[in-house]
Amino acid sequence: MPDYDELIAEARDSLRPSPESLARVEAEVRRREAARARPAWVGPAAGLCLAAAAVFFFLRPPVVVTGELGAAPSAALGQNVVVAAAGEGSVEGTEEAMVLSWRRGLLSVEVEPNQGVSLDVATEEGRVHVVGTGFDVDRGPLGTTVTVRHGRVRVDCVRGGESFLGAGESRVCLPTTPAGALRRILAVQGSASPDALLGEVDAALALPAPPGAIAAELLALRAETLVAAGRPAEAASAAETALSQETVTRAEELHRLAAELRLAAGECDAARPHVEALRALDRLGSVAEAWARCEAP
Repeated sequence: MPDYDELIAEARDSLRPSPESLARVEAEVRRREAARARPAWVGPAAGLCLAAAAVFFFLRPPVVVTGELGAAPSAALGQNVVVAAAGEGSVEGTEEAMVLSWRRGLLSVEVEPNQGVSLDVATEEGRVHVVGTGFDVDRGPLGTTVTVRHGRVRVDCVRGGESFLGAGESRVCLPTTPAGALRRILAVQGSASPDALLGEVDAALALPAPPGAIAAELLALRAETLVAAGRPAEAASAAETALSQETVTRAEELHRLAAELRLAAGECDAARPHVEALRALDRLGSVAEAWARCEAP
């Protein structure tokens, strides 16, 4: 039968700081107190108090922080974290280590520095890790935008990898799904340069298994963007690639584009299937004049 008194005594001993820990704390306290010219008797007492406080801190159960974010405009998550939420999300963890899962909208976070708080904000597009700083996370159709107000954060985008941001800096983590990438491309189409837009289209097409209609629209956008970039031969090939897919969007538009580009390059044979497709639709229009030159004796 176990000796319960002995077990209890061992448990109590395990909770006490070791003599070495006490000695280190007392030595540090004595050194600081001596520098301030305080009476020597303060040192040992202060050392014992600090050691006891340290033991209490490490043995104190962590304060659990869980719940939905966005129901209230602002909330304190423990003693050292304050958030202002205009959207939807949730938090899980403890006041020393928590993860905020943010689904949509704008989330502003303030983390008191030098308090031992580790906080991550996770979205579908990326993850932000902070220790002490103030920053905003805005998740919407264009992806996740991280902007740092003060301090420093680490941002790890699913598409693009890791980077560090300082005060005044921002980064966009791009959408991770073909549908999300298409929404972003359509939103920035009027403001982005053709080369930048083409990069986003190609990256979206490289995502795993875009659905047929989305892939078809991305291929059509690729052809349009190549025209805007001044690359007509590649644009004609891109239009023909889009037309060759099982699912095609904007077929008439793509046939017209390919016909015009091929005819402008004097490639009558390559233009023929597109001209015939437009003629079958009774939509030859402006292509008729250029095609007539190909048929002239």
